[in-house]
Amino acid sequence: MNKTRSIETTDSPVDKKILDELMKECSDLELILNHEIDEKGGSLYELYVTYHNGKKIRQIYSQRGNPRSFKDVHRAIDWGKSFGFNSVHLSINYDSYPDGDSVAYDD
Repeated sequence: MNKTRSIETTDSPVDKKILDELMKECSDLELILNHEIDEKGGSLYELYVTYHNGKKIRQIYSQRGNPRSFKDVHRAIDWGKSFGFNSVHLSINYDSYPDGDSVAYDD
């Protein structure tokens, strides 16, 4: 397996062409948004696709050959919806997530 950040992938990355083929062939495609903290401390949502009942996980790459990611979760969700995904999952690794002590919650 390939280790890509905090998501373990089972195969090589997919680009738009491969993703289009998967959309036609697989009925169980799901989008994963993997939340990471970028070098400036901001949010970054990397995109992955999973299929074959979660047995295959591959990172989504842009046409330029870079991992597809968004700084805004709404843009990432909109991208997935416009591409044809029916569901999205959010993955957050709490080891790299900022400590919540500075956030006030209503009890």
